[in-house]
Amino acid sequence: MAKISTNEAAALRDRMLKVHAPNHVCRPDTRLVIEGYPRSSNSFAVDVVAEAAGSVLPRHFIAHHTHEVDNLRLADAYGIPKIILIREPGDAILSFHIYSKASVEACANRYAEFYRQCLTMMDKTAVVHFRDVTTNIGSVVAKINAVGNFGIDETQDFDAIRERALALVRSRASKDDQDLATRQVAAPDARREALKNELRADVQSYLASRSELNEIYEKILSVGNLPS
Repeated sequence: MAKISTNEAAALRDRMLKVHAPNHVCRPDTRLVIEGYPRSSNSFAVDVVAEAAGSVLPRHFIAHHTHEVDNLRLADAYGIPKIILIREPGDAILSFHIYSKASVEACANRYAEFYRQCLTMMDKTAVVHFRDVTTNIGSVVAKINAVGNFGIDETQDFDAIRERALALVRSRASKDDQDLATRQVAAPDARREALKNELRADVQSYLASRSELNEIYEKILSVGNLPS
């Protein structure tokens, strides 16, 4: 996909600012864009990067959390490095189905469309897997440094960074509505895991007829692992 022009980028930003918080939308002085399908550790990834980077890459220079390919399109237009988050389709779609209460089909269609479009804009891009965000923060920082040359310290105590980031995610959960909290928190939670187990069979049954989802997933991973 051809990069959009300066005028097209300005118009796209104006459109996105009508529906997203200003700090989430890529702008010309943004230094990194982190985007992924919902429930792919978007919140945790941003918290982890911000905690690890500190003053090297301040949080307000990271655009994130729109769950729109258009934010990546803006990054391409401005020449800004990108991180695309990805999770196995079955787990991502199940989690988003629980969170959004949208149909499994709608969640699957959104997954397919998001990552199909991502494949058209992989310049200056690193693909980061959900499992690495949650279990291998050092590899995430290494990829960010590689794609953006930030110089974030790769010898830090990443266990401590993980705990600080996890505390930030949990602090944003609803204090008053525990059902909503169960659906919102992108961190391990017993009630949420029980809910996932109840619905997993239905999701897997539907996805058995959607082989293209795994094909897109594997393609993203293979392209993301190619040398730049």
